[in-house]
Amino acid sequence: MMINFKALRRYLMPVLILSIVFMAGCRGCRDGNDSFPQAGDVPTAPSVTATYPDGGDIAIPINNKISATFNMPMVEADLGTTTFNITPAGGAAINGTVTLVGLIALFEPTVFLAPNTSYTATVDAGIRSVAGSTLAENFTWTFTTGATADIIAPSVVSTNPISDAIGVPVNTIIAVPFSEFMDPLTINSTTFFLTEAPAASIRAQNASVLLSVPGGLVTGTVSYLGKTAYFKPSSPLKLGTTYTAVITTGAKDVSGNALAENYVWSFTGVVADTAAPTVASTDPSANKTGVAINTKIAVTFSEMMSIDTITNSTFKVEGVSGTVTYDPLTKIATFKPTANLVADKVYSATITTAAQDLAGNAVTANYVWNFTTGATADTTAPTVLATVPLAAATNVSTSQQITSTFSEGMESATINGTTFTVKGPGGAAVAGTVTYAGTTAMFIPTGGLANSTKYDATVSTGVKDLAGNAMVTAKTWSFTTGAAAPTVTSTDPLNGASNVATNKSISATFSGAMDSATINGTTFTLQKPDGVAITGVVTYTGMTATFKPSAVLANSTIYTARITTGAKDLAGNAIAAAKTWSFTTGALADIIAPTVTSTNPADGGINVATNNSVTAVFSESMDAGTITNTTFTLTGPSGTPVVGVVSYIGTTATFRPSSVLGNSKTYTARITTGAKDLAGNAIAAVKSWSFTTGAVEDKVPPTVTSVDPVDAATVVAINKTITANFSESMDPSTITNTTFTVKTNSGAVVDGAVSYAGTTATFNPTDDLAHSTTYVANISVGVKDQAGNAMLAAKTWSFVTGAAPDTVAPTVDSTDPVDAAIGVATNKSITAVFKENMKSATINDVSFTVGKLGGALIDGTVIYDSTNKAATFKPTSPLANSTTYVATITTAVEDLAGNRMVAAKSWRFTTIAPADTGAPQVTVVYPAHLAKDIGCKEAITATFDEDMDPDTILQKLPKVTFTVTRPDLSQVAGVVTYANKVARFVPDNDLPDSMTFTATIATQAKDLAGNELANPKVWTFTTGQSEPVLGRASSFALMATTSITGDTGSKITGDVGVSPSGRPSITLATNEITGNIYSGTDQAVVDAIADLKVAYDTAKLKATNVVTVAKKDLGGETFYPGLYKTGDTFDITAGDLTLDAQGNANAVFIFQMPETLTVAVGRHIILSGNAQASNIFWQVGSSATLNTTTIFKGNIMANVSITVNSGSDIEGRLLAGAGTEGSGAVIFDASTITIPAP
Repeated sequence: MMINFKALRRYLMPVLILSIVFMAGCRGCRDGNDSFPQAGDVPTAPSVTATYPDGGDIAIPINNKISATFNMPMVEADLGTTTFNITPAGGAAINGTVTLVGLIALFEPTVFLAPNTSYTATVDAGIRSVAGSTLAENFTWTFTTGATADIIAPSVVSTNPISDAIGVPVNTIIAVPFSEFMDPLTINSTTFFLTEAPAASIRAQNASVLLSVPGGLVTGTVSYLGKTAYFKPSSPLKLGTTYTAVITTGAKDVSGNALAENYVWSFTGVVADTAAPTVASTDPSANKTGVAINTKIAVTFSEMMSIDTITNSTFKVEGVSGTVTYDPLTKIATFKPTANLVADKVYSATITTAAQDLAGNAVTANYVWNFTTGATADTTAPTVLATVPLAAATNVSTSQQITSTFSEGMESATINGTTFTVKGPGGAAVAGTVTYAGTTAMFIPTGGLANSTKYDATVSTGVKDLAGNAMVTAKTWSFTTGAAAPTVTSTDPLNGASNVATNKSISATFSGAMDSATINGTTFTLQKPDGVAITGVVTYTGMTATFKPSAVLANSTIYTARITTGAKDLAGNAIAAAKTWSFTTGALADIIAPTVTSTNPADGGINVATNNSVTAVFSESMDAGTITNTTFTLTGPSGTPVVGVVSYIGTTATFRPSSVLGNSKTYTARITTGAKDLAGNAIAAVKSWSFTTGAVEDKVPPTVTSVDPVDAATVVAINKTITANFSESMDPSTITNTTFTVKTNSGAVVDGAVSYAGTTATFNPTDDLAHSTTYVANISVGVKDQAGNAMLAAKTWSFVTGAAPDTVAPTVDSTDPVDAAIGVATNKSITAVFKENMKSATINDVSFTVGKLGGALIDGTVIYDSTNKAATFKPTSPLANSTTYVATITTAVEDLAGNRMVAAKSWRFTTIAPADTGAPQVTVVYPAHLAKDIGCKEAITATFDEDMDPDTILQKLPKVTFTVTRPDLSQVAGVVTYANKVARFVPDNDLPDSMTFTATIATQAKDLAGNELANPKVWTFTTGQSEPVLGRASSFALMATTSITGDTGSKITGDVGVSPSGRPSITLATNEITGNIYSGTDQAVVDAIADLKVAYDTAKLKATNVVTVAKKDLGGETFYPGLYKTGDTFDITAGDLTLDAQGNANAVFIFQMPETLTVAVGRHIILSGNAQASNIFWQVGSSATLNTTTIFKGNIMANVSITVNSGSDIEGRLLAGAGTEGSGAVIFDASTITIPAP
C-alpha cells in the first residue's frame, strides 16, 4: 500500500485504518460499548492513510477496483464519483460507482480500465467525517495498468488452525490468509463461517450460498485485513468437539474472481490456550550499533497475534512517530518511522503487555530493547547470499521447499507470491505459499513439485530491506527434480486372492521400464508359510516380471511373493519400498484357455485415426513373455507386415506402429495361439480382426468421463475400489500409481494396485480405507490415449468413507403416548421413536403390537417413517373408551446394521371418552416456500400430518379449500385431488414464466375427526422459464424446408421430414433411421413445420428475466436455468459447457442468438443437477454448425441451416428453416441423434 506519512505523522488509528469487521445489520461495525475501537491519540481531521493500488504501481489488472482508506469514519453521502475520481492521462474522469465499506472507499469502474495506461486517482478536499471535520486538501496518487484483466481465482494459502488439527485451543481465533488482496465486501458471515456440521456435508454442496448447514452456525465476528480473514467466536468452542470452517466461493478478489471452490477444513478443540506469546527476535537486535537512520524496526512473535492489538500503542519507539503494520503469515510487526531517525542516538523500542495472541493471551511483561543509530542512512541494496536448492542442482526432492537467504533483514511485506516465484516448463507458475523469517524467504509448493522437471526460481527487485532499498537485479536460479522411484502398480494374483490355480505363474507390473538384470531370483521370490523358498524361473518382458514355479504349487496353501528394493529402473532408481503380497491356492490347476474379449479398433472399424495403436484385451492375465511381435502382428493391404513395438500390461496387449498408418487403408491384426496365460494355457484359436483407417490423425485429448465414487460422495465403503472411465481407449503403460493416485485429505499417500482394462482405470487399495475419512483421487496429465494424446488437465475428485461398523443395539428413545399416559384419544395412533434409523422390513404388526391389558391384541397397520425414525401403529378401529392398553416393540426389530434390541420395550396408556380434537397441520409443501425456477408444468402439493376428510379438500366455489393465485390475486384454474395425506393442485394450463404465485390451504380443510386447520397454510413460489411448445414437431429428430443430406454411418432415432421439398431431397440411408420419413405435402411434416415456426417465434420473443451474456464463447462456463441472449453469435470453443439444473428436472434453458451457433471439435455439453436435454432450446437466427466429435444436448431451431460433422452425438432435435420466413437444410454426416425423453 502507499502510505501518506505526512498525514500519519501525528495521529494513528491502526485498527480503524486496517480492520473492517462485518456483523449482521451493520456497515463499519462497532465494538461492544458502541464506539469504534481506538488505539493511541484520536485524530481530529480525516486523512487518506492507505490506497490500493499503491502509488507508482504498474501492471495493474484492468478489471481491478481502486480503494482509499481513511483514518476515521466518513459521511457516506459525501463520497461519489465527483469527490473520488479516476482519470486516465490526457483524458476525462471515468464512470464508476463508489461504495463506502467501513473506512474504505471502493471505486468500481463501469467498464474495464484501458490497458497500459497511466491513471490518476483523486479524493477531493472538503469531504466530511462523521465527527464533522473535513479533509484538508486533495489526496492524489497514480498507477499504471497492464495489458490484461486478472482472471486468476484467488486461493487459501494456509489456515490457523490447520486442517485436521487436534488439541486446538477452544479460545482461538480462526485465521485464513489468501493468495491476494480480497474484496472486503465479500468477506462476511455468509462467506466465512464455522459449524459443527461434518465437512463432507458442506463439500457435497459446493455452492457460493449453501442450501443448508446441518447443526447450524457458530456465532462470531468476521473481520478482514490485508490478505487475511478472521473469525472470532462469540464464546469459547466446546471441548472435544470437531468443527468445520468454510470459506465459500462467494469470497472474491478485488478483480471479482471468486474462489474456484469452497474451502472446507476441520479441527478439534481440546483446552483453552493460556500460554503467553513471546518476542522471538527483533531487527535491529538488542544493543546493536551503527543502525541505519532510515531503517524500519521489526519484531517477530512466537505465534500469530491478534491484529487489532498490534498498534502504535503496543509497539513504540521512544520519541518517534510512525506507522505500525502486522503480517499474520510471517508473524512480523513492523514500525516505520515517519522521518529518518537521528544519527548517533540510542533508541528504546517496546512491545507492551497489551499485545495479545489470537486466544487473547497478552505478552507477560513489556519487552524493551535498545539500539544505536549510526551516522548515515542505509543506501546499500540487499542481495541474495544463498539459495536452496543450489543453482543447477539436480535430483532435487519433489517435496523440497525453496529458500532464499538475504544479506540483511528484509521488509516482510515485500516478500510475497509476486516477488518470490517458481515456474516450471513453459513458464507455468507453480502454486505455493511464501513466508519469511529471520533473513530467509521460503516458497512452499502447494502440491509438491513434479518429477524429472526443471524449475526456475526468481526473487524480483520488488523485495526491499528494512531501509526501503530494493535489490538492484533480480536473483534467478534453476534446479531439476529427481526421477520418480519405480513402483509395483499391480500383481497377479492380487494380494489376498483365494482359490488361485496351482499351475499359475506369479506376475508383477511396474510403473515404468526396469533394468532386466535386476529382476531375478534374488529380487523376486516366492515362499511357503514356513518360509521355505519356492524354486522357479524369473523373466522380465515390457514392464512385467513373471515368476514361474518349477513345479505346481500345493493345494489350499498360502504363498507370499516379494519384490525387493534390489529391483531398479533403467536409470538405476530402486523401487521406493519392497512389495509383498500373499494369496491362497485352490484345489485345481488352471486348464481354461484365455480368450480375447475386446479389441481396439473393433473388428470392421472405420475412420480409424492413422496414429492409433492397436490393442487387445484378454480374459485373464497373460504370460508377458508370450506377447511378442511374433504372436501379435499387424499387416496392411496385400499382407504387407507393419513394423511396430508390442507391449503388454495388465490384461492388455498393445501394438504400436513405428510410423503412422496409411490413409483410407484396411489393416488386419492377428494374435496367434502362441499367446499364453500365466498357467501356460494358449488361446484356443487365432484371433484376427480388420479395420480401415480414415484420413487424419487423432489429435483429440482424452478426458475422464465418470468416476466411482463420484465427486463429493459420502458413506463410501472402506473396501471400495476407485475407478475412472475415459472417453476413449488409453495407453495402459501410462496408467500407473504415479499417474493415478489416492491420498488422504492431509496428503498421505494410499498404497494400492493400479490396473487398466477397456476404458477403465482401477485403483485397488492394498488395505481397507479408514472410516469417516476424506480421500482425494487424482488422474494426472501423464495419462495418454492410444494415439499418444495426453489429457489437457488433471482430474481430481474427493469422497468420504462411512463411519465404523455399528455394533450398538438400538433402543426406543420416546413413545407417544408416553408410559402410563391417561386421557388418550380413542382415535390415537401409537408411535415409538428410535434412537437411530431402523430396518423398515423388521417393523411390522408382529414386532409392534398393541393389546388390551390382560386381553387380546387389536388389529392395526404398522408403518415406519425413516425421516423421523418413528414406528406408528394405527388401529383399524377406534380404541375403546376408558381402557388400558399395552404397546410392545419386540427384540425382532433391527437397526440398519442388523443389531437387534437387547430387550423388548413395553408401555401402557389409558384412553378416555372424548375423541381427538387437535387441529391437523400441513407439514410439507411443494414447491417449498420461496422456491425459485419452478417448472411451469409442476403440480402444487401440500402434505398433512394426518389423514384428512377428502370432501373438505376437494371443495369448489363458492368456498374453495386449495387455491393458487397470481400476483394480481386472480385464481389459477386447475384440478385438486387428494390421496395418502397429500392434496395436489394441477393447473389446467402451464403457469406463466417468471411469475410469483401464492398457494393457500383454507381452514375448512378437516381431518377425519372433523377438526379444521387452526390457521390457513400460505406459501409462495416463483416459476422459471417455460419451454417453447414444439407440438407436432416433437417426434422429428431432423427436419428442414429444403433438404436433408449426409454421409452414411449415422444412427438416427426419430422421424425425418422435409417440406415443401420432395422425397428426393432426403439422401440419408433409410436403414440408419429408426422412425418415419415424411416429405413434400405429407400432412405430418406440414403440420410439424407449422408448429415449429410458432415455437421458434415463441423462443425468439421471450424477454422476461433475460440475461445478456457478454462473452459469446460459452466454453468452460456453467449456466443455470434461465433465458440467455447475445447480440450476435454463441460459440462453444474454449472448453466444455455445463448446464446445471440444480436438481430440478423440469428446469428450462433457452439461448437466443440473432446470428450463428458454432461448436468446436470435440466440445461437449455436460448436463448436471438433473438437467434434461428435452428442456434445452437453442434459437439460432442464422445457421448452426456442430464440428466433429461433439456431444450436444438440446433442440436447435435454426432460421436457416444446420450442419453436423462426423462423429458427433446429439441428444435433442435439429430443426432447420424454423423462422416464420426461414428456409434451410440439414447436413448430417456419420453421427448419432436421439430424441430425448419428454
